Amino acid sequence: MNIHNEPAFYFPLANGKYEVTAGLNRLSQDFGNGAVDQHLLQFDKTFPEYRKNKLVCRKERLSKYYQEKKYTPDAKNAISRFLIRHLCTEHPDKFIKTQHNQSLQLECLLTGERLHFNRAYEFTRASNSNLKIPYTSALDALACQLQEDIAIVQLSNSEDYLCALHLCSPNHWGAESKIGKTFIEMHNPVPHMDKINQQSDNMLQAFMRRGSYARFAWGLATDNRLNHHLQAPAGFDTQSWIGRSFDINKPELWIRLERQTLSGIQETNIILFTIRTYFYNVYDFRQQKLKLEQISSAISSMSRQSLAYKGLQQSKNDILDWLQSDDMT
Repeated sequence: MNIHNEPAFYFPLANGKYEVTAGLNRLSQDFGNGAVDQHLLQFDKTFPEYRKNKLVCRKERLSKYYQEKKYTPDAKNAISRFLIRHLCTEHPDKFIKTQHNQSLQLECLLTGERLHFNRAYEFTRASNSNLKIPYTSALDALACQLQEDIAIVQLSNSEDYLCALHLCSPNHWGAESKIGKTFIEMHNPVPHMDKINQQSDNMLQAFMRRGSYARFAWGLATDNRLNHHLQAPAGFDTQSWIGRSFDINKPELWIRLERQTLSGIQETNIILFTIRTYFYNVYDFRQQKLKLEQISSAISSMSRQSLAYKGLQQSKNDILDWLQSDDMT
């Protein structure tokens, strides 16, 4: 089955500022992409690229990209129910659930696979699958049908910890270093997170009562590779793998944007985070003066700490010069 629709477009740089805020929007908010904006899980014609990336990551070493810690059976089953319900409700042309007496089957038309579960939504097997590395769990199987990455946070006695993470499009971080950590510990390296950290307990608890939200995070990249794990795979040059090396003589620059959704699942006191990565080629904005000005302004507004965190401290001036050059204007 092929998908023909273009990827959604989001542009949180429109205010011309780089800000570290919660930036929460109701999932029902319209960002100009029609019904796609209300979908928790989004699909478009780039699906084969995301699927291929996940399979390559699994082949390299699954534990590098998929981790669990204190991920309870109740939480696992609740996540399976939640994801399957959204897939079949939002995308009935792509996912078909068939209920039997003691089991259910999810037919995934994009991959041709059939995922089998028992009545408690525990994963049992996959059929019509030619994977060399079989799925190890429901989360592994379901995540490989999506373009999003998945993170699951467990709330317990006013505490929180990351109990599961399926992360095949990491942006300079990795699953092994984050699993089991609290919200504050996970975001420790991010500059200017103080206000969000102070409110994190109340914010996470609020998701249990208020439905699903979407937020956006962005940075700049010098390639459009999905997998930017901190550790390069065997056989790759470490420096070229890291990227973020802007060459003004051969300029290539992308906005790397993450659409993140957050949904509370009350019966098990867990929060499901989805992370969908988008790339927008900055050169494609060359006829859109306002957007170029907004990008330049947002880069100029970054603090030294943010520039260092985003890997832009050495290339900031060259990027700004290029954005204002004859090639772009």
